[in-house]
Amino acid sequence: MNIDDAEKYFIARIEELRRMCSDGTPWVFVCAATMIDYLSKLTNGADKGGDGYKAFIRDYMAQVRPEYAMFIYDDGNQDLPVQIYHIFRCGIVHSFSFIPDQRASAKDGRKRSIVLSHKREGLGHISKYSSANAPDSCNFVAEDFIDDLAKTIHTVFAKAKADNNLKDKIELWLTRYPPIMGNI
Repeated sequence: MNIDDAEKYFIARIEELRRMCSDGTPWVFVCAATMIDYLSKLTNGADKGGDGYKAFIRDYMAQVRPEYAMFIYDDGNQDLPVQIYHIFRCGIVHSFSFIPDQRASAKDGRKRSIVLSHKREGLGHISKYSSANAPDSCNFVAEDFIDDLAKTIHTVFAKAKADNNLKDKIELWLTRYPPIMGNI
């Protein structure tokens, strides 16, 4: 898979996620979290774990929406990339919960620091949200999150076409660990 094919592949997956949004399910977020995981490894050419995931949020996603790096919680914390990794990614993928386990808590993951919604609920994306169960949260809107992920994918591949080092990392990862494909 070359760079152009990879970009088309990921955008095709984005279109699948857009269709999932119409159902109002949380599954779109699970898929997005795992896609970000793969993209972080792709841009690093290696699995750099949580640090790589958080760096991807700061280095790539914040380019398309600065709030990913600039959001400030009511308690003064400006650590959305940390919460995205420990609460969103690890919480949704490993625990199917936004209540952090001991490990995530020890790494500054905070209970329900992220909440999820869909456009029809009328809330803003990467906006402050507060309720009895989630008193200091950042709201993610599925449709906007998927739009941001699509723009991020285009950003990654545009950079790779201009930066041979990044292109080499991407091609190496694609060769070693090709993404999920049907009918291979």
